[in-house]
Amino acid sequence: HFAGVLRAKGLPADTQASMILTCPPYHSLEAYGGDSKIDLSMMPYDDFRERYAKLLANATSLLKRHHVAVTVIGNTRDANGAMRDLHGLTKASLEKAGNVLYADAILETALASAPMRAGKQMKAAAKLVGTHQNVVVSCRDAPLNTQLCAQYGIRPAGA
Repeated sequence: HFAGVLRAKGLPADTQASMILTCPPYHSLEAYGGDSKIDLSMMPYDDFRERYAKLLANATSLLKRHHVAVTVIGNTRDANGAMRDLHGLTKASLEKAGNVLYADAILETALASAPMRAGKQMKAAAKLVGTHQNVVVSCRDAPLNTQLCAQYGIRPAGA
């Protein structure tokens, strides 16, 4: 898939990325209405886990050494209400693919209707209302350091 995208953009097939930013499907949380053989949101969870790990491995293989992938992800629940740890799956899959975990952060999302849903959700299913997503930052092969940042021209905003 990525090779086709590169060709369509007129780039060589061996082009490497400096950064990848992704917010992949949270398994079945949203339906994308695609082909169940390739649409991650429609796959049984075991198939999803395998394909998701492969997707992360393929995407991060396009990174230059030391460069970063940022993945925004959140946990979901199965049909019985049990938590599915997509955050943990993401970190484990990135590490297995040869990436080094560099940072793990929380992205606070707007409360919007969360306060109105909280009481009803707690009574109905004894579950907290989520108001964040996880941000996993990994580096290809080895982590960045101050010397490498200087070498690659990476500097804080405004510097």
